[in-house]
Formats: sequence, C-alpha cells, structure tokens
Amino acid sequence: MIEQPLHIIFIWHMHQPFYKRLDTGEHAMPWVRLHGTKDYLDMPLLVEERSGMKATFNLVPSLVEQLEEFAQGAAKERTLELSRKAAIDLSPEEKRFIVANFFQCNHERMILPFARYEELYSRRGWARTPAELDRVLNYFNNEDILDLQVWFNLAWIDPLLRERDESLAHLVRKGSHFTEEEKSLLLDKCLKIIGEVIPTYKRLQEKNIIEVSVSPFYHPILPLLYDTNFCRRPRPQCPTPKLQFKHPEDAAWHINEACKFYKSRFGRAPRGMWPSEGSVCPEIIPLFTGAGLSWIATDEEILALSLGSKLFARDAQGSLSEENAQKLYQPYRVTYQGAEVTVFFRDHALSDLIGFQYAGWEAKEAVEHFILRLKKIPKLLQDDDEPHVVSIILDGENCWEFYQDDGLPFLRLLYERIATDPELMPTTPSEYMAAHPPRRTIKGLYTGSWINHDFHIWIGHEDDRLSWERLAQTRQDVMRQIENPQANLSTDAAALARKAIAVAEGSDWNWWYGDDHSSGIDDQFDLLYRNYLMQAYSAAGMEIPPRLYVPIMSTITGAFREPAAFLKPTIDGRVTSYFEWLAAGIYEVSSGSMHRRQHVIRSIRFGFDAENLFIRIDPDPDILTKADREPLTFIVAILEPIPSRLKVKIGGGDVRPLTLQCYTEKENGTWAYAFSLETVAFARIIEMGIPFRKIGLIPGMVMNFQVLVQSKEHEIERCPDGAPVRMVIPDRDFEETVWMV
Repeated sequence: MIEQPLHIIFIWHMHQPFYKRLDTGEHAMPWVRLHGTKDYLDMPLLVEERSGMKATFNLVPSLVEQLEEFAQGAAKERTLELSRKAAIDLSPEEKRFIVANFFQCNHERMILPFARYEELYSRRGWARTPAELDRVLNYFNNEDILDLQVWFNLAWIDPLLRERDESLAHLVRKGSHFTEEEKSLLLDKCLKIIGEVIPTYKRLQEKNIIEVSVSPFYHPILPLLYDTNFCRRPRPQCPTPKLQFKHPEDAAWHINEACKFYKSRFGRAPRGMWPSEGSVCPEIIPLFTGAGLSWIATDEEILALSLGSKLFARDAQGSLSEENAQKLYQPYRVTYQGAEVTVFFRDHALSDLIGFQYAGWEAKEAVEHFILRLKKIPKLLQDDDEPHVVSIILDGENCWEFYQDDGLPFLRLLYERIATDPELMPTTPSEYMAAHPPRRTIKGLYTGSWINHDFHIWIGHEDDRLSWERLAQTRQDVMRQIENPQANLSTDAAALARKAIAVAEGSDWNWWYGDDHSSGIDDQFDLLYRNYLMQAYSAAGMEIPPRLYVPIMSTITGAFREPAAFLKPTIDGRVTSYFEWLAAGIYEVSSGSMHRRQHVIRSIRFGFDAENLFIRIDPDPDILTKADREPLTFIVAILEPIPSRLKVKIGGGDVRPLTLQCYTEKENGTWAYAFSLETVAFARIIEMGIPFRKIGLIPGMVMNFQVLVQSKEHEIERCPDGAPVRMVIPDRDFEETVWMV
C-alpha cells in the first residue's frame, strides 16, 4: 500500500485584458467573448466529468466583469454586432470587415477541420489591404457571408459544448447553407454559455470539486505598483522610468477590491491568489494577509533564489536532483514584518510542457510522457516520509487553440490517468494546506516574476518606461484634481477617473510594448492604453495633454516607405499623372485590425522639394460619400520638432476653394490660429503644399507627423496610430545624396 501519494495541484489561470473603452462603452476586441465560449466553461466541466479529479481555477475580476456584461446582453462589441446583422443588410464596408477578421483563429485546429470554413478561408486568401479585400469581396455572395458569420462563432465554441448540445452538433453536421434563424439561435446560445461560466465555478466549488482563486483586480504587476525602482532588485542594471511610480496603496486596492468582488460572486472570501504574472516581493506579503488570503503562488525560480540557491538544474530528462526536488515539492510559509502567507511554487518545466510543448503531440503520447515525468518525482523523494505536492500552474485558455479539439482528448485522458492512479492524488491548495501545513519558512522572498525571475517584460524596454512615466504623470495630475475641493468633482466623475487609472495599471499593456512580444496589432493595444489615460483626465474635467496623443510604441505599423526624390505635384485633388507622386514616401493602412471600424484613410503619401512639404491623403471612397452630410476635418498634426496643426474641412457644403488653416501650440497646451494657405485641394484625394519656412522647419530637422480625422470636433481616427511618420527635412542636395547612396 502506498503511504504517501504524490499530491498534484493544477491551477488554471483565466485572464484577458480589460477591453472595454470607458468613453464609448465598446469592447475594443472580441477575445473575452470568444474565449468565453471556448475555454471558460468546458475547463471546469471536464474536471467534474472525471470522478475523483480536482483542480483550481484562478479568475481575474476584470475578466469576470466583462463576461457578465456579455452574459447580460449589454456588451457592445463589433464582431458580435456584425454577426447579428442579416447578411443581406450588410454594407460593403461591413462585409469587408467580416472577410478581413472572421478568420482570426488557429487555421490548422479551428478552420481546416471544417470543409466549408476552409473553403471560405481559401477564397479570401492573403487579401489584407482595402484594395485586395474589395477585390475578393466579389467572390463572396450573401450566402457565403452568412456561412462565414456562423462558422466564426461556431468554431469558437468548445468541442465539449458542441458535443453536449444537439443544436450545436446539428450546425456542425450541416456545415453550410445556414439560415438567419439558425445564426440567431447560435448567437443566443453563445451568450447563454457565457452566462453559465460563473455559476458553474460557484457550483463546483461548493461541491468541493474545484477551488476558485483570484488575481489582483485589473491584473497589475504588484511590485512595480509598489515601487518601479524594485525592477533593479532582480536586475540591477535595469534603467528606471524618469518619473518614479510608487503607490503601495494602489497595490493594496487591487488586492482588496479583488477579494470583495470575489465574495460578491461566490458567497465567501477567497483563500488564494495568483499574483499577476507570479510577481512577488516581500513588501506585498502584509497586503495579502490584510486581505484575508491564506495562500499565493509563484514560480520555482523565485523559490530557488529565495533560498539563496542558483536556479534549479535539471537533467536531460527534465528531472531535478533529489535535493532540489525536496525543496520544490512543498509549500512554504513566507513572512515579512510579522505577516505571513503560504506560498506554492510551480514546477516550471511541467507547466511549460502543457503550455508550450504538447500541442503538436498525439494526446496519448503527451499524457504518457507527462505521467512518466510525475512518476519519477516520488523516486527522488523516497528517503523523505513527508508529503509532497507538485504545483502545475499555467494559462488556462490560450494554449488550447493549438491542441487537437481544443485540448479535449488530452485533458480527458490526463484527468483519467491522474484520478485513477493510487500513486497520484489530485488536490487543491487550500485542501492540501488543511492537511499538510508548510514545514519550512522563508524570511527573504526574492523579488521577481514567473518570467526570467525579473520584470524586464514590463519595464525593460524604453517604450515600457515611457508607459510608466505617462501613467505616473496621469495619476499625479488627476489625483491632485480629485483631491482639490475647488474642482467640485462629483462622486461618479472621481470614481470613473480612478477606474481609468486602475485599468491602465494592468500588466497587459506593457506586455506588448518593446521587442519582447508582438500581437500583430500592438498599435491597437497602445491606442487603447492611452485612451484609458485620456479618460482619466476627461472624467476629472481636465484637458487631455497633447503627449497622450503621441504613440508610446517606437515602431511604425503598416506598409511604410521613405521619399526617394523631389516631388512636383499639381495641387488639384486628383492623380494628375502616374509619375506625380511616384517618388513620395508612403504609409499604407493595414485592414487587419479586429476591432477597428472602417478606416477613413487608406494611405498617406508625403514628400517635398527644396522649399515645400507635400502631403497627399487617400480617403476611403465609401467614407467620402457621407462627407456632404457629415463634414470631416483632416488635420496634419506635426508633433516634432515644432508642434503645429494644419486643418482642412471636407464636405458639408463648404465654399470652394478650400483653405488650409495652420495652428501653433502655446505654452499652456492650447492651440492658436497662425495663418491660412490656399495650396490645398480635394476631388478624389486630398493634396496640400506647405512652405517649410511657414512652419519653422529647416534642413536637417526631423519631423514626426500624423494625420487626424475629426467629425463634429471629435477625433475618429489617427493615422498612423502607432509611431508617427518620420521624415528628415531635405537640403537642396537631397536628390544627389540619395542617388549616391
């Protein structure tokens, strides 16, 4: 008889960024909704399906908040709106958006298995630009669009749920020629699935099948909220932001509010917390204790360095030494200034096998490999009569998109093997602690995260640090306004401003800054992050600082080319000849953004002769047909070296010829009219010429600019909305220099 089985803890972390814009109420991206039908319900149901299995699910409150809004049918989100709309009623622009964005899922696992979905995908091909999408739209009739609306939403429903629901199974079998009624029922089913998520977690926790833990409210990196200078503890050479962010009270707020939110949904206080990204430092231990939390979890590298060791080495089979296995496979009591909390440390290697390695394996092969790795652990601990626990902690949603059938065969077999093996005992952190309190104490917890035991991802790049500086300045300005009695802010306005800051404190925005990771739409994350900072100012009744209109990310997105020679365009609003703008620099807008509505601007061309700046803006023709009813103002915003704005209004019965009005920035952040030019024209395109001397530019200066579009004084587009277009003011020898190069 086995005296001490090896205890197994699974903690599945469920998280998406907070996508809801506070100004419009629109969810900027659809990933909460789509993962809501693909990952959040089936995962606990699979644990319930296998008798004797147990697991822990870590929920981020800001994710739950968004799920609830979708479940209530109150969420505004572009892909859902366009899925609801009858295919026959869709405009060409809406069809273009659908064809561009309704294939955003794993091709091999979520499109290829379904013949009709794959057929539509092949028909779309590599079309990405507006012109390419316009061309392929000719190959999509209304029936094709309707089938695409259905398949996009159906493919994002987990196979377990499609398996259990006959109406969903029927749609999969039918495959094509769907009706609007079937589509409507499908979309209603999607929201019903999302509505079952939290009640299911609550029910299974009450039955002691799962434990539900929580993360700080908007998923911040707690040590960096406490003090951005803490980034130097694990990496002394790490530069710090010029403006220090040091707000322990904000770290406490995210923890306490998360616990209050949890209790309101689950009827009891949480016992455990996964600090965002496993980020810890000694100073936050009292914050956990003060919130009533019993346990937290982080990575094995934090344990090794806390014990004064080097990182735990593994052999060729991935196993630890006996000494390090005894260290890792137990929880620890961690103390700081009289406060203490129990900490579980994840097995980095085993967790990463599921998260990053097994997706391409056959389910049986992967499970056998994993069980073999688990079975080796007791052999390393055979001289130790104490109980031991292996903590496997990882993202509970994103990896399954790369597995066969969303991981269903793998998880079913894995849970069966663990639940039926007498040498293995699935458990939860709280259950394990109740039977086996920690035996060892750590008094000096290492400061770091689960990624490389430091914070480089979130503060190591210059874009990251600029992000922290923008956040610090915004918080400083807005809180001063909130605390100013003369500002006379309402309670609701102050709460909204604080919420905007709290959302911006989340870790997700800095995940995409720098060169560490790329989403393909980093510029959209940058735009959303800055929007939260803007809304903090707006809610506080303050003018939005110009700096927040300047992208933080230092890389430009979209197709870009620099000027190659002097230009001599005819400013008449038409493409007078093929060669007129041939040598111009160009920025072409990408159409792949999931959450953007129709782009007003398709491309910007720019160039010069020795004395003048020339800019050409190519708007979308569909947009311009609406301009007579709703005038649009196009603004060339020169950000550096001398800020100025060049405005021209299109449509609305304006008297021709057009005028280009120039405004310059004053010290207090306001704009003053400077002069007007008549060298601007519009027919099918917008062309303008501006003498360099009029805007204070001389050869050698570096000019950064964007083009803004306003409707009724509200900005509706900024192009590029990543890094601005950069251009060096030429001298008279420019063409000779370019030729020589």
